[in-house]
Amino acid sequence: MLIFDGASTPGTPQYIGGVNTRYSHDNFSRNDTLWSADVYLGEFSVADVSNPRAPRLLATQPTSSRFTHNCWLSDDGKYLFTTDEKTFGTVDAFDVSNIDDIEFLDRFSPKGAKENRAIPHNTHYYKGFLATSWYTEGVVITDAHRPQNLIETGRYDTYPQSKQGFEGCWGAYPYLPSGLLLASDISTGLYVLQPQYRRACYLEGVVRDKTTNLPVAGAQVRTLSEDIAESTDLEGVFRGGRVQPGIVTVVIAAGGYLSDTLEVELQPGVVKELNILLEKEGTTPTSTREMARHLKYELLVSPNPCSENCQATLSQPLTEDRAQLEIWNRLGQRVASIPAAKGNSQFLLTFPGPPGMYWVRLHRNGQTLGVETLVRNGNVAR
Repeated sequence: MLIFDGASTPGTPQYIGGVNTRYSHDNFSRNDTLWSADVYLGEFSVADVSNPRAPRLLATQPTSSRFTHNCWLSDDGKYLFTTDEKTFGTVDAFDVSNIDDIEFLDRFSPKGAKENRAIPHNTHYYKGFLATSWYTEGVVITDAHRPQNLIETGRYDTYPQSKQGFEGCWGAYPYLPSGLLLASDISTGLYVLQPQYRRACYLEGVVRDKTTNLPVAGAQVRTLSEDIAESTDLEGVFRGGRVQPGIVTVVIAAGGYLSDTLEVELQPGVVKELNILLEKEGTTPTSTREMARHLKYELLVSPNPCSENCQATLSQPLTEDRAQLEIWNRLGQRVASIPAAKGNSQFLLTFPGPPGMYWVRLHRNGQTLGVETLVRNGNVAR
């Protein structure tokens, strides 16, 4: 990190100081503090440059993939965001409000990044959002209002030809007075974009054992549309979200536990918090039964357990058209969908899934009208 005086001798800036004990790939200063991405050390560093002739190193912090390419501060200076220019690299978020106790908050990669071996390049903070260049993925906008839960809310692919390597988007600059965003692509040139900075809809919470109240680590929390798919950490905490508001069906599943299914409404900029209590397998899934009591139709599946075929019976003839009877497994995957005709109350169900526990759901236009637990080749549990 080298500091030059560009004012005293215009045209021939004079070197006056620096921190020359480490290679700095990219850095910037704000007020009397300089932030540096030290790529080969795999960390960012912080230096006091109040005396530019004698900078003083204050702190260092490793990033997720240990190849720290760039870093940028939030407007209030409380949070720092970094990129690791590496296959499977991420955008990391840190709480730097206390330099003596820097805290890692979250890591982000766009949807499809793992399959495409995506590589981030540079990120910049703009009014609560991150504009990041992701080589073959293009420009990705991330809602960073909650740095502990980074959510993608927009994208423009400048290089759709390839999905791997160091081709494509090289930079994303969001600071024009017009609000336009400049994207530079190594392979195809300059793009002038009109970004839409949309707030994320947050889904967060904790999953615990209903009997012991201990956290359940590794539980899968997914929407049926699979645009939210998160796992709980060692404290049972999960965080996720999406850009599209509306009512979603959430399935919570964990090994050795009965799955739970909930419907929640997501709103832009709002955190929907869930406190999930899962029951051990072999106990009564009261949460599903309690949910069924509030739905329009009672749904009975027989025989239960069943083999390949069973019958779903509604408490009254169906009054809605374009409804579906859907069978979902404990991983939140739909394994069968059967049209349910208006006026009928009995329906034949056939599904190919292996033995285990399933849910039969009467569904129409995003709304659950009835739900029942189905066991295939196992013990009855409702």
